[in-house]
Amino acid sequence: MGAATGSARFRIKSQGEAMMDNFRELEDKLLFLINEYSSLKSRNAELEAMMAEKIKEIEEANGKINGLIEDRERIRTKVDVLLEMLKEFDAVVA
Repeated sequence: MGAATGSARFRIKSQGEAMMDNFRELEDKLLFLINEYSSLKSRNAELEAMMAEKIKEIEEANGKINGLIEDRERIRTKVDVLLEMLKEFDAVVA
């Protein structure tokens, strides 16, 4: 009976060690995931800051483009007025 008990203890100890190995493996995987999450969260914050800066640059560029479009329209209007004045002048001179 002593041999059977020793064998049973060995089997239980092996299962316990196997369970501890599983827990260690699980712990390692969790630590890896926590570190990955932390890294990704940090990178995400960096990317969000970069994106905010790019959005600001785009808004500034759009503002400049809109200003240029308004300038072009004012110039076109002025040119149209000057051309009309030339037509009236030609009509008077002719």
